[in-house]
Amino acid sequence: MALQVKVSHAAVAAFQMGRTSDRFLKREKIYIQGPVYVTPSLGRELTELGLYSEILKRIQDVNEYGGGASIFQIRQAVLDAVDAGADNGDQTLVGLRDELRERANAWSDVEDHEARSSFFDTYCEATFYLSSSNRIEIEGIPRGSSSTPDFKTLGEHVVYFEVKTLDIADPNAAYARQMAAGLDGNIEASDVARSRSVGFSTQVIRPHGDAQTWPEVIEQTMRKLSSHIKKPQYANGPTFLVANLARLSVCVDAEQLSPTYMVQAEDVFDGSPFEGTGQLWAIANHELDEAFHWVGLDGRRESKPIKRAGLLRDFPFIQGIIFTNEPWSDFDRFADWRDSYRFLGVWNEDCATPCDEPTREAAKEFLNTLCGRVVSTR
Repeated sequence: MALQVKVSHAAVAAFQMGRTSDRFLKREKIYIQGPVYVTPSLGRELTELGLYSEILKRIQDVNEYGGGASIFQIRQAVLDAVDAGADNGDQTLVGLRDELRERANAWSDVEDHEARSSFFDTYCEATFYLSSSNRIEIEGIPRGSSSTPDFKTLGEHVVYFEVKTLDIADPNAAYARQMAAGLDGNIEASDVARSRSVGFSTQVIRPHGDAQTWPEVIEQTMRKLSSHIKKPQYANGPTFLVANLARLSVCVDAEQLSPTYMVQAEDVFDGSPFEGTGQLWAIANHELDEAFHWVGLDGRRESKPIKRAGLLRDFPFIQGIIFTNEPWSDFDRFADWRDSYRFLGVWNEDCATPCDEPTREAAKEFLNTLCGRVVSTR
């Protein structure tokens, strides 16, 4: 598990691009020059007057300047689903589409990283709603003057969800560096392609900035999530914090929910198995100053205390945390793309938010239905 992400750029010679019609020429060129693992089907028709066609020019402009961590994860199929649902009268998707349009209109400058991030935040709310709604029944809560969660379940026992999508460290400066490095990579790949038909380059993205160890990454993630938690959003009843870690390199895998997990012998310098600390467990329920164990990039065993308590210890009014991520290349592997989204849950046995026992049990049932794996704080 690395603290940085490598992105590959590719380019092909111009005569090879000419096999497609002018309508798709620029789109093909843009995506081939982007990360090779997110290339979409190149002959797909654009949705006329839909959300995707409205923001396509912005996506192309950002890709021309090297792209960015969030741009690579915006999918036409998701935005088409928002349009289709809104057109069919789904009021939650009507609201999400209005907000996406508002944020798209504010995203007018290719270097306005804050506006781009705001668009992506709402996009991730849409992916949560769409991907969870084929497992549980939920609806959006209209924005108001007071602090409210984003979604709630339908039925007798109401449970709430507050979605937070974390950004990378020092986002404005980091995205500017990413775009500059990505532009250089595109130019390098294009230069090589002129002589060899195909050219490649590699760009390194550091979503955690200067963090050098996993304990630093975990502490940074804790601080970011903590800064977004407002107690009134969790006061109506059992409320889950949905933490989308798409822009970070934290490992959203089932084994990372456990207090400890076995690191395979071949990954350890001395060739013996090693118990590492689960990253997601630490974010949710780490005990203050308890040691965090991991294997370094050189395969050596490392251990260092984390100087923060897990979120469910610091904020006991949260019923639990649901970790999720954008599926990257897994998105196209499923017949129904909603199934590519994975949810991993931590249930807070000591939640301090009052509610009756049937509602508490219903909340646990919703969590187990939504998530591929759930662990308890005790």
